[in-house]
Amino acid sequence: MVALQKMVMLVLLMLVGFVAAKAKWVDSAFSQRASHLVANVFIVATILSSVVGVEPQMAGKELLLVVVSVFFVFGVGGVLGFVVSRL
Repeated sequence: MVALQKMVMLVLLMLVGFVAAKAKWVDSAFSQRASHLVANVFIVATILSSVVGVEPQMAGKELLLVVVSVFFVFGVGGVLGFVVSRL
């Protein structure tokens, strides 16, 4: 039931945004700023709030391995992105 309530809230928010855009209450500049705000603040805050209070599933060497792996993957991805952008 909780999932259904959250989905209804999401659909209602999308409907409000659609109506506001059709009624020309928002312009493209506002839309861009709002998109950046959602992507850079609200999504991160939602992710952080979802893990607050959760007991850690990893510790010690396993956690270290995961952290090092994540940095490695992001590093390789960054280098590949840089190389591909220069082609």
